[in-house]
Amino acid sequence: MNMEDILDLRSTFASCLTPDTCSLRMVKWLLMVCIVCKAGEFAGQISHGANLLVLSDKIKFPSFLRTLPNSKMTSRAIVQLLMHFGWTWVGLVSMEKPAVQSTMQMMKEDFLQAGACIAFLEDLPVSFSRQRTLRAVQMMKMSSANAIVAIATEPYMVYLLDEMARQNVTGKVWIATHSWASSSLLSTVEFSVVLAGTIGFASRRGVIPGLADLLYTINPQKNPKDLFIQQFWEQAFSCKWPSTVANESLTAPHCTGSERLEDLNEHVLDVNNFRLTYNVYNAVYAAAHALQDLHSCQPGKGPFHNGACATLHNFKPWQLLHYLKKVRFANPIGDEVYFDENGDPPAVYDILNWQQIPDSVCSKPCLLGFRRASREGEAHCCYDCIPCSEEEISNPKDSAECSPCPYDQMPNERRDSCIPKPIEYLSYLEPLGEVLTTISLVGILFVIAIVIVFVTHNQTPLVKANNLALSYLLLVALGLCFACPLMFIGQPLSLNCMLRQVTFGIAFALCVSCVLAKTATVILAFRATKPYSLLQQLFGFKIPYCIVVTCPMIQLFICVSWFVVAPPFQQMNFRYSIKKVLNECNEGSTWAFWLMLGYMAFLATVTLAVAFLARKLPDSFNEAKLITFSMLVFVSVWVSFTPAYLSTRGKLMVSVEIFAILASTSGLLGCIFLPKCYIILLKPEMNSREHVMGRR
Repeated sequence: MNMEDILDLRSTFASCLTPDTCSLRMVKWLLMVCIVCKAGEFAGQISHGANLLVLSDKIKFPSFLRTLPNSKMTSRAIVQLLMHFGWTWVGLVSMEKPAVQSTMQMMKEDFLQAGACIAFLEDLPVSFSRQRTLRAVQMMKMSSANAIVAIATEPYMVYLLDEMARQNVTGKVWIATHSWASSSLLSTVEFSVVLAGTIGFASRRGVIPGLADLLYTINPQKNPKDLFIQQFWEQAFSCKWPSTVANESLTAPHCTGSERLEDLNEHVLDVNNFRLTYNVYNAVYAAAHALQDLHSCQPGKGPFHNGACATLHNFKPWQLLHYLKKVRFANPIGDEVYFDENGDPPAVYDILNWQQIPDSVCSKPCLLGFRRASREGEAHCCYDCIPCSEEEISNPKDSAECSPCPYDQMPNERRDSCIPKPIEYLSYLEPLGEVLTTISLVGILFVIAIVIVFVTHNQTPLVKANNLALSYLLLVALGLCFACPLMFIGQPLSLNCMLRQVTFGIAFALCVSCVLAKTATVILAFRATKPYSLLQQLFGFKIPYCIVVTCPMIQLFICVSWFVVAPPFQQMNFRYSIKKVLNECNEGSTWAFWLMLGYMAFLATVTLAVAFLARKLPDSFNEAKLITFSMLVFVSVWVSFTPAYLSTRGKLMVSVEIFAILASTSGLLGCIFLPKCYIILLKPEMNSREHVMGRR
C-alpha cells in the first residue's frame, strides 16, 4: 500500500462514515483492510462467519476478531431457551465433523450442568448413508423426547427431514443453529409439517442503509473487469458469459448485461434479511473506525511508548491491532459494535419461529415442471396443474405455458430445467464395444497363427500346392479386414471418419481379389492341358496377379473419387432424438458409399460364380469347393447387411457394419484355411503328395 493509496483510503473512510455516500469504490477499499498486512505480519483479522470456540484463544490467535458470536455463546443461549420452556428431555443430532463434534460435546456438558437429560445423540455421516439416516429417524420416532437440537448444514438436514417426512414423523420441536435456522431450502411445503414450530438461533439481522440502492446499480457493463459481479450475474439469471463458454454446446443462454435486477425473486436482493452480510458490514466499519482512531491520535497523548502515535502513512501492524481491539461504536442503525478481551462480539441472536401460514387461494401455484390448465366454466384463478411434455420445461413456478429446450439440450426428470443431451457413440468401454473389439483382436491373432503354421510347414506338399504367394497375400488382406472394426469403434473424429470406409473397401477388394485369383488358378490348371497352348503360356504369375492388382485398383479409384467429390466427415446429430446427441460419421456422398459396396458385391458375385463352376473338379484340387462355400457365406452376410444397415441409426448402425465385416472375414478365414491347418497340425499323415494329388 503506497502513500497515494493510503491518502485515497483515508478520504474514502471519511465518506463511508456517512452511509448515504457509500460507493462500490469505498466497499472495495474497506474489504481490502479487513486483513491489513505489512512486512509479513497480520495487523488483524475480522471474520464474519467463523464461530469455533478455539479461535477465542488469544495465545494461539492473538490477532483474530469476529463479528459472529462463538459456539460457546450459542450453546448457552440454546440451553437458556430449553430451560425457559422446561424442556429437560432433549435429543441431539450433529454431523460427524471434528469442529461440529467439539461443539456438540460442549453443548452436551452445558445441558447436563443445567439439569437437562439427553434422550439420544445421533451423528450424521459426512457421506450420505441411508442406513444411518434410517437409524436416526427410527430413534427419533421411538423416543419420547419432543425437543431436538440439530447442529448441521442444509444438505445434511435435507436427507434427514426428507426421510422423516416420508415416514410422517411429526410433533417434534426442532432447535436450529445459525447454519440452517434461516434456510430457504428447508422452509418449503414438503418440510412444513415436519418442521412446524421450529425455533432457530440465527445470526443478527440488520438493515444496511443505502445497500439496496447500491445493489440495484450493479451491472457488469459498468464494471467489466469485476469477476465477482460476472459470477453473481451468471448465478442470478442462469446464464453464461460468452467468454466463459468452452464450446458451442451451451448449458445456459448467453448473458447480455441487459438483464434487470428488478425482475429477480425478491428474496435474492432482500437487504432486510441479510445476516452474514450484516456481519461483514460491521467488520468493515470496525476496520474503518480503527484507522480513523489511529489517524486522530494527538502527539504526546498516544497509547504507545512515551505517548507516541502511529501515523496513517507509516504504522506498524501491532499498532493498528491495538485500535481494533478497542473499537466501540454504534453503527448507523444503532447497534453497538465492539470486541471483548477474546476478540468476540456481543452475543446477540435473532430467534426465529417457523409457522405455518394459511393460504387463501382457489388453486395453489403450479410447481416447476408443471403448467396451468384453466378449468372450464370457472374463474381464471382456478386451474389445474399438468406436467409439461417430454420435450418441454416450465420455469419459474406457476407458468402458464411450457417452453421447449434448445436443440442441443433436453428436459431433466423434473422438467424444470434444460440439461445437455448425452453424447452417444460406440465406445470401447461399453459391453458391445468390448465384445466387438475382442472378436477383432482374436481374428487378427488367428491370422497370425495361420501364417506361422504355413511358414513353419512351407515345405510340406499341402502348403506347396496352395500357391504360397497368393495365400500369404490373402492372409494379409484378412488381417486388415479384422483390423478394420477398430477404426469404427471409439469417438468419431474427422480423420477416422475419412479413413475407415476407405480402408474397409480396399481391404475387402484385395481379399476377394485374392480369392478370385486362387479360383482362377484352379480353373486354368485344368483348362490349360494342351502343351504350348496360349492358355498354358498365359498360366503362371500373369493372370492371377493381374486380378490381384487390377481389382483393388478399381476400388481405390472409386475411393479417391469419393474423397474428391464429397469425403466423409464427423458430425454431431442433434435432431435424431430428444434424449441424446449422436456423434457419428457422415458418409458425405451416399452414392460413392454404395458404389464402393456395390463394386465389392460385384467382385464377390463373380468369385462365387467362378468357384461354383470349379466345384466339381477332381479331388486333388478340392480347394474350389471350400472357396465356393466361403463365398456363399460372404455373399449371404452382405445381402443381409443392407436392410439391417438401412433400418438402424447411431451406434447400432456402426455395430451392424462391424458385425458384417467380422462375420464375412471369419467365413473366409474358416472355410479356406482352417481345414488346411487341421490337416497340417492334427492329420500329418494326410499331408503327403499322394493325398494332395488324390492318389491314396
